[in-house]
Amino acid sequence: MGYERSLDPEITRHIPKNTHLGQIIGAWAGRLVEEELAVQMNDELLGRMHERYEEDIKAGRGREYVNIADPDLTDEIYAENWRMIPRALKAKIEERYGEDTFMVRRDMIHGTLGYRSPSVGDAWTGTSRLSDDTRKHMRLTMTALLGKNAFKHFVTAEKAWQAGVSVAKNTIVIRSVIVPAANIMSNHLQLTASGVSQRDIVRGFQTKLVEIDQHLRNVDFREVRRSHRSQVKQAQSRRVEIARPLSRESFLFVHAVEKPRPR
Repeated sequence: MGYERSLDPEITRHIPKNTHLGQIIGAWAGRLVEEELAVQMNDELLGRMHERYEEDIKAGRGREYVNIADPDLTDEIYAENWRMIPRALKAKIEERYGEDTFMVRRDMIHGTLGYRSPSVGDAWTGTSRLSDDTRKHMRLTMTALLGKNAFKHFVTAEKAWQAGVSVAKNTIVIRSVIVPAANIMSNHLQLTASGVSQRDIVRGFQTKLVEIDQHLRNVDFREVRRSHRSQVKQAQSRRVEIARPLSRESFLFVHAVEKPRPR
């Protein structure tokens, strides 16, 4: 559902930054490997889609397909999806389907090309399935409400509304006390049905809540200590690496000073 969770600044403060050149290069090389695997997966996907297309054509289901690469395509949403496909992938598509042809079944378009969420700005951009008259009246209405800067104000308000909805989802679903309260009530009913007295239930809840709180504190303390030890080890190793060339230079300097001069 796309929930976002940011790290606590207290935690990020104790996380050491990776400045090791070899590891950074390795991560960069791994990203290149991901790109190569993505190309292979896209090739496999195109092969399966083309096989399905040929099977459906033989079965008489050709009307269920849409040519996404058609230059005369009137659906702006599909046309935008085709424009967003990389050139290398378009070349692969052309090898299998031919020029200006990419047949995708209607029920597979969202799974293949992704889903585009509508926006209030579509009335100005034209990337919409709404008719020209409808978008024109929408622009006139919104301009009458907020003036010539209606596009900027409505898009900004839309983003703010979406951010508020995201925060509301996190608060209601993740941080809400409804789920813990329901669990407590369920446990209470089960214990009562098993013959446990109300006094023992209350005392047991208090004891377990204290144990849970102490456990969470211990986990946080261990994480902080682990991060601190990691930073100390890195600092020590850096001091050793810096001290080695310095000690060598100082040894050569002292040796040169103490060397007896010829009389």
